[in-house]
Amino acid sequence: MQAVMKVLFLDQSGELGGAELCLLDILRPGQDQNQDQNQDQNPGSRSPETERFRGKVALFSPGPFKTRLAQAQIDHQLLSEHPRYLRDRPFCFSRRLGELASLSQSLGDLIQLARDSDLIYANTPKALVLGAIAHLMTHRPLVYHLHDILSPQHFGWLNRSLLVGLANQCVTRVIANSQATQQAFVAAGGESAKTSVIYNGFLPERFHINPAQTQALRLELGYGGGDRFLIGCCSRFAPWKGQHLLLEALASLKNPNLHLFFAGEALFGEENYVLQLRQQVQQLGLTAQVQFLGFRQDIPELLSICDLLVHSPVAPEPFGRVIVEAMLAAKPIIAPAEGSGPELLRHDQTGWLIAPRDVQSLALAIQQLQADPSLRQRLGQAAAAAAQQRFHLQETNRAIYALLKQILQPETEMTPQASPGVAPHASTSSGTSSGTSSATSSATSSANRPANGS
Repeated sequence: MQAVMKVLFLDQSGELGGAELCLLDILRPGQDQNQDQNQDQNPGSRSPETERFRGKVALFSPGPFKTRLAQAQIDHQLLSEHPRYLRDRPFCFSRRLGELASLSQSLGDLIQLARDSDLIYANTPKALVLGAIAHLMTHRPLVYHLHDILSPQHFGWLNRSLLVGLANQCVTRVIANSQATQQAFVAAGGESAKTSVIYNGFLPERFHINPAQTQALRLELGYGGGDRFLIGCCSRFAPWKGQHLLLEALASLKNPNLHLFFAGEALFGEENYVLQLRQQVQQLGLTAQVQFLGFRQDIPELLSICDLLVHSPVAPEPFGRVIVEAMLAAKPIIAPAEGSGPELLRHDQTGWLIAPRDVQSLALAIQQLQADPSLRQRLGQAAAAAAQQRFHLQETNRAIYALLKQILQPETEMTPQASPGVAPHASTSSGTSSGTSSATSSATSSANRPANGS
């Protein structure tokens, strides 16, 4: 009988960001991540891969993420609370170096957990710092799941150098959530041979919404009558996510039939940005057209009521879960032709790519898609078909399990899966991409394979 791997997952955040949602998917496959009802585990719904490792999550902050772990009956332990060092975003280790002394007790607990595990899996940058310490003390192999683009727009020079240095010196394997993320890691000095690109996975059936349910939600939110064209923007609020650009584009179109909702909240101290957006709505005269829905767990249902999904970050997006979610919902999507955008979407085939940070291009794309229902339908149907093949949770978890198994059992050859779902496709200079590749790919070979987050 095959031994069960014991994996210690590290994540310092108490919030539900993209990295935490991805980790929930890894540890709770087959479960409905968007509903808190009926949380009892169903062993028959778990993939064979996750039955072969026993995961425990160590985290340093309470909050919604810890609540969801408990609801899903996922083994976890809150080591302690360190609000200044571990909760602040963006990552600012250079200002917190002296506070490591205060973590001594927590680090002792962490090291003991690592000794009781076969492998350490760091899910965030700060978790990498702590995981590296545990690795050096216990010699357990360390895996880093990279959900961030290590670029000047997101990280300062010192922080990039620290993270890349730790990855090069302490990490056995870096899992990048997109080719864009992997390329930025290498450009920052990361070792290409250590990287594998594995996209986030999703459950396509979660996005099959009953039309009656869709209509009821439209009525509930006040979008029931008339010829309103509804634009959705589902993302946490942060200046780099670019919600202000979408408001500028909407105002420039001067079309009262265009309506927009924002679903999300400020997770990491960016509440002032939300206030600025609300002021911007008033200043632009958009009060009757824009609605702030706050944090929502019913994203598939919200996507079902949209005519269009817009994702308008002003810095390269590492993955962009909502892009894939909108694809699975068969909705047309506008996104910038940088970061993961060209990997996830093919322009005029499965989505609409625009020049980054360009309000005029965004407004023109909205206007064009509003005016052409057949184009919207074609893009949405093609997007759904592509996403169901390329981003299935089962394939993602199979690829991650194979990687972990290969680390712990190096004599086991890691044979790529034939699935088109997880590995990247190469991007062309025009911002489109083509082809299909295997479920997991190392950086040394992924660029030469034919091709396939958000």
